[in-house]
Amino acid sequence: MNGVPVGNPVPDPDGTLYTATDRGKLYSISHTGVIRWMIELPAFPVIAPVVNNHGIFIFGNNSRVYLYSRQGVLKWEFLLSGNALSCALDSDALYVGTASGTVAGIDMMGSKLWSTVLGSPVYSLIMNSAESLVSVAGATLFSIGLDGKVQWKSDGKIPLYSVAADENLLCVSTVSGGIRFHDFKGNVTGETVSGKPSIPVVSLDNGLFVSGSRDWNVYFERGENSIVFPETWNGWKGENGDSRGRRIVPDLKKRSSWDTIVDTSNSYGYLKLMSDSNDSIILRQVLQEIEERLSDEKFDRGKSFFLPLLEYIASDCITRPDYRNGELINDFPVIRADADRILGIYGDFRSREVLISILFSEWDDYGIKVIVDSLGKLGDTLHGDSQAALYRYYQLHGSRYGGEDVRLDMVNALESLERYNGTLSEDGIHLVIEILRDSSRTSTKEKVLDLLKTIKK
Repeated sequence: MNGVPVGNPVPDPDGTLYTATDRGKLYSISHTGVIRWMIELPAFPVIAPVVNNHGIFIFGNNSRVYLYSRQGVLKWEFLLSGNALSCALDSDALYVGTASGTVAGIDMMGSKLWSTVLGSPVYSLIMNSAESLVSVAGATLFSIGLDGKVQWKSDGKIPLYSVAADENLLCVSTVSGGIRFHDFKGNVTGETVSGKPSIPVVSLDNGLFVSGSRDWNVYFERGENSIVFPETWNGWKGENGDSRGRRIVPDLKKRSSWDTIVDTSNSYGYLKLMSDSNDSIILRQVLQEIEERLSDEKFDRGKSFFLPLLEYIASDCITRPDYRNGELINDFPVIRADADRILGIYGDFRSREVLISILFSEWDDYGIKVIVDSLGKLGDTLHGDSQAALYRYYQLHGSRYGGEDVRLDMVNALESLERYNGTLSEDGIHLVIEILRDSSRTSTKEKVLDLLKTIKK
């Protein structure tokens, strides 16, 4: 399979699985594991596909929804107001929450039913048993009728994370940690405290809700017995999965049952959804959490996904510019530079390739500085790919970007690469000599001469 699946594969009643990968491929896989067909998608998927009797719905990073038949034939496409972050589906319509803060209703012929503006990215969207939609947008919980009209909304004081529903209750997890229960009229019926969420809350369809937390616990909540914390807290903690109490908290450090409870890819998936936002504050939160989790020595299955996600953020505007009314709306140089910086600390050979590729397209001086610094920290290949890239860049742009500062940054990077490889490549030596020739700063010339002495040794 070419690429990593985006979200979970979705099954058909006959056992066929459909999965879309981050390389822009859609696969149909039989129940025996045989790939029936594979097609190239017109865009990279941003959330997992969904399926009903009309076909397979794909959500692209070009703000479009595509419907494919079960034979892989495109039936229609629909332009959204922004990239999809969440969706809900019934037999008659598809409902999509977007990064631009809207929820759109689309019929099965690909025509717009309605579009409702909520004002913040819609990270969670479900359909409850009262035949209405419930969405999380920023700090507000919205109930939306199937006609697109807002029925009620919450107070909007606490940033929310995700929502799930059973036959009687809504269960909402908050960004800072904790669970709130609402009835279908929006009234808060209970509240508990837990660690910061790592996965969306899920209904188990038996009166229990389960949520995963960054404190390494899984929390099971019984909504009908929920108690407002801390006034009358009488919850308890157990390790045997017993559901007699209101809350059961298995310790994941002692148990290996995580895979039987939730899909661990969600611990990465929600960050992937957030990284598609055109909101710099949200992107900064994503980078902060990624760096925290990469620096944490605890086992974290999401870590294997973080480097590709950092690479995605670092190159987003450069390789996938998003223009609205002639304006580039996803140009966040500081965000890109921060992703480049984290790659320089935790990256691998693939990160080096990404940084080299975007070096020649980055237009921000500070971004160039960080890329050069990160290339130095990541070391070089035996063939000196990083040194060759720095030399080509210097030949193309010279002192055009950053002037003496970039020359000094390149010398510092070359020093690191020389220590890593034990010497400099031919391109690296040529670059050192050209910097010595062009530099007008004494301190830079001195560093170059010191580096040349080291090479001779």
